[in-house]
Formats: sequence, structure tokens, C-alpha cells
Amino acid sequence: MGRVFKARHQLMDRLVAIKVVLPACATSKHSVSRFFLEMKIVGVLDHRNVVRAFDADQFEDSPYIVMEYLEGEDLEKVLRRRGMLPPQEVIDCMIQAARGLAHAHEKGVVHRDIKPTNLFLDNTGVVKVLDLGLGAFVGVSNEGVSVQDTDEGFVVGTCDYMSPEQLNGQAVDARTDQFSLGCAMYRLLTGRFAFPGMTKMDRMVKRIQERHVPITDVRKDLPVPLVAVIDRLLSPRPEDRFSSAAEVAEELEML
Repeated sequence: MGRVFKARHQLMDRLVAIKVVLPACATSKHSVSRFFLEMKIVGVLDHRNVVRAFDADQFEDSPYIVMEYLEGEDLEKVLRRRGMLPPQEVIDCMIQAARGLAHAHEKGVVHRDIKPTNLFLDNTGVVKVLDLGLGAFVGVSNEGVSVQDTDEGFVVGTCDYMSPEQLNGQAVDARTDQFSLGCAMYRLLTGRFAFPGMTKMDRMVKRIQERHVPITDVRKDLPVPLVAVIDRLLSPRPEDRFSSAAEVAEELEML
């Protein structure tokens, strides 16, 4: 839907990234509504582990967001370049991601598309949560609050990282991001998906009807406490996960 350009902000005299709605999508009411919601979401967030926005506006018929320019690579690229990552490195990255998510959740924002490609490791070692294009405003409570956004009637997210409640089209809250974070951790530690399958439909059915493949079946050298955190994040029932992303960060910090 959007395309990102590297540019220099003349007044701020700094490099920025400008995300613009593609002309082909600018005529779609849903795409434009989705982009405007993303503009609102990034506007309420201000945390070192979430990509920052400086400005948002519309030029002619194309809305755009001006964001901080990041140098580094997303964690999926890191995985593809290096292979499965050391446990402590993944823990450090996930602590930062969980902190960024905790801030978003405190502001009533659920990301709904957490995955390694949306977790960016910059050249200074800071992890940034990216791409809030599928994000949604919800109540801050975890009590099954319905999503308040432009996607009523749509299932949104990326198949291999979506929670069972997302796939079922149920109301989601902040705990859906925990499940996706668990899927991302599993991927970075093993190079595989937590719910493998030959087809997209196979993988979707498995995450609704079955538990994930035990990570120790794939990688034997993981600390028991880390395995316990991943298993809890990947609990099928939201109420069996952690109380908050902040608690996830705290648990990981103790490892």
C-alpha cells in the first residue's frame, strides 16, 4: 500500500523516511482510511523502541508520514544472513521489542502484525518496532476489548505470526501481540515457524487446533526458563499468556 523514500528534512536538517500511499491505492477508501489510522497511531507513540514520526500530511491526493530514518536491518534479514541466532542475542532484542509494545499497549494501541521483518535492529543495537499499518486502537484493558479501527469484518496480520483469536476473527487485545512475539522468538532461535505446514491453510488450521511444535524438538541448547517463556507466549488462550508486555520484558530480563 505504501512506499518509503529516504529524504532530508530541510527545517530539521536530518535524514528522514517518508512513507507515501501509492497512487494506485490512493483511490481505495479502505487503504486511505488504514493509512490515516496509521498516522494517528504513530502520532501518539513516543518510545525509543518504536519508530518515531515527525510529521504527517497530505500532498495532492497522497497522504504521507515523515519518520525517523533508520540504518541497520530487520531481524528477518539478520536471521537469513547469519542463521539461527544465539539465545542471549534474541533475548536482548525481545526485551526491547516487548518494551516498545508495552508503551504502545499503554496508549491503547495493538500492533497486530509483530514479526521479524517488523522488528528493526539499528546500527547502535537498538530494536525498533516498525510498520503500524495494521495497528488498531483498543481499550487499554485486557478484557477482550473489541478493535476500534477501519478493519471491521477483516482478518488482518501475517499468517505465520497471527494468534488463534486473530485467525478466528475474534475480538483481540494486547495479548495477541504476545503470541506474535512468541512466534518471532521461535523463528529467530530456530529458523523455522512454530506451526509448520505445506500450505498457508495447513499452518492456519494448526495454530487454531494444535499446539506449536516444542522448540526443544528443533533446538536442544536453549535454557529451560527461556523455553518456558516461549511456551507461555504461545498459549492458545490469551488468558494463559502474560498479564502484559511489560511483564514479558521483566521475565526476559531475569534470564
